[in-house]
Amino acid sequence: MSRLLRLALSSGADLQKPKLIFRYTTGRWLDNEAEEQQRRYLPFNIDGLKAATVAAVKGAKSVLHMTKLPEGSYSKVFSITLDNRQKVIGRLPTPHAGPAHLVTTSEVATMEFARKRPGLPVPRVLSWSSAQTSNVVWPQLSEKHRLRLIDEIIRIEKAAFYFAMM
Repeated sequence: MSRLLRLALSSGADLQKPKLIFRYTTGRWLDNEAEEQQRRYLPFNIDGLKAATVAAVKGAKSVLHMTKLPEGSYSKVFSITLDNRQKVIGRLPTPHAGPAHLVTTSEVATMEFARKRPGLPVPRVLSWSSAQTSNVVWPQLSEKHRLRLIDEIIRIEKAAFYFAMM
């Protein structure tokens, strides 16, 4: 568990190098690497994501820091720290995840459904958009919960497993 936490907290990409931000940087492929990289390449408006984040968080005026977190198979994920000390996670689906509208709508609906279940500590969605011209801003994370993230994910997995077995 601590290995995962260290990985999540220490593998940010340099936001001054857009090619690294838009590329998949979490792993490599033994076969067809160029094709797999291209499937996960996602150019987007960095300033637009920052502006959407500030608009979604009450009391925020600017972004202090934005770090690219390790990606999953289907999303670019960013930790965004605002001037009011709030932290949020920004997620953008990659092209190979499926139609952006369906992927985003499904993910938000799933999170809202899971959040209403007792015992599932699922973060609240602050703002979202499935339109490609908009920027998606994902759930807010407070400072005190940052280091407890992995524990929360494990609890969610356990509760979801238990719920599925019922």
